Amino acid sequence: GTADPVLSWIAVADVTAPAPPTLAVTVSTTTRCLAGKILVTVTTGNDDTVPVRTEMTTPWGSKILTIQPGKRSSIAFSTRAPSIEDASVTVVSSGDRDGEQIRQSEEIAVSAASCG
Repeated sequence: GTADPVLSWIAVADVTAPAPPTLAVTVSTTTRCLAGKILVTVTTGNDDTVPVRTEMTTPWGSKILTIQPGKRSSIAFSTRAPSIEDASVTVVSSGDRDGEQIRQSEEIAVSAASCG
């Protein structure tokens, strides 16, 4: 006997998942001396169209605030030290856009500094 040939194939579509939504948030850090101690300032800008809640965690404490669309906010963290090593600030931003909860996290560098 002869066997009927079996044809088998799989088509794979080139489907790329859409990128998850993000919030238009900018974050920067600066250091300066105040009374001989390093002060770290974290500036957060909300360039999005919705209010954004930001949670900032540093080696010197944590703060939470809500920033309205188009606004900026600066928070100062006292290190209580005359110098600091390289460090980082973790900023978790969250907001609700069109009924969808968006949450993102980023690490922002803080450069070593000294008041000496």
